[in-house]
Amino acid sequence: MAIPVPLLKSGTLTVASAYPDPPFDIWAHGKAAGFDIELMESLCARLGLSLECIRYEGDDFNGIFDGLTSRKSDLSSSFFLSSPGLYATTRS
Repeated sequence: MAIPVPLLKSGTLTVASAYPDPPFDIWAHGKAAGFDIELMESLCARLGLSLECIRYEGDDFNGIFDGLTSRKSDLSSSFFLSSPGLYATTRS
């Protein structure tokens, strides 16, 4: 399946998550786990991509979205609640 946007690394979806936030995002024994990660693994399997999980370690949680606009990650996954402000930030 073709991906309509360029990925940071060909064939790999790079996903930033804010750990720890169980049961959604867990970092244990050097490996990402949790509901969000299982969802991203399923998505990657359907798209024929590898998954690379990276840790968002900023002081301000909203900074995780800056990683999208600055191309540090292809996607952010970390139990987000939708809001008009979030939508406006990520659509720029």
